[in-house]
Amino acid sequence: MAQASSSGPSPVEGATTRVPKGFKKVLAVHFGAGYDRHGQDATAAALQALERAMENTTSPGIVNFVPGGYAGVKVKAKIGVPAHESVDKEELRAAVIFAKPENVEIKVVPGGLRWHSGVVLPKLGDAAKHDGKPVDEEYDSSDDEDELAGVNTAKDDVFAAIAAVRVGF
Repeated sequence: MAQASSSGPSPVEGATTRVPKGFKKVLAVHFGAGYDRHGQDATAAALQALERAMENTTSPGIVNFVPGGYAGVKVKAKIGVPAHESVDKEELRAAVIFAKPENVEIKVVPGGLRWHSGVVLPKLGDAAKHDGKPVDEEYDSSDDEDELAGVNTAKDDVFAAIAAVRVGF
């Protein structure tokens, strides 16, 4: 980012804010990344991303600025993750503890990243067999692409999710 000179204008001069539908004001925008290294659980990756987006924040000003305090807080979270259709949105909604559940909107979209760990660990949720065949006979995990796009055939997949969380009222 370019630095303003001591005699020049501030880089934030003239800034405006964008307010999502249903909000009067946006107080904060947070980002987080989450992973499920074994077990191919998109909800686990999405939940970790959501929690990481919120975990380093404390908002004491909510009590003073939001009408109704925490009861008036609204949250919109958008999370990109592989296998997005399998994500349990209610589990994610329950993780947002500083807003009433009816004030929390969770949107899960295709995104994030899927890659191979290179090791199948059945005790951590990876399937040792797929269609009756040992995984190593079916799939070479050194390859970055599955033959069936979007289908989890490798069983050593890692899922990564990215969350963007807007907090306001």
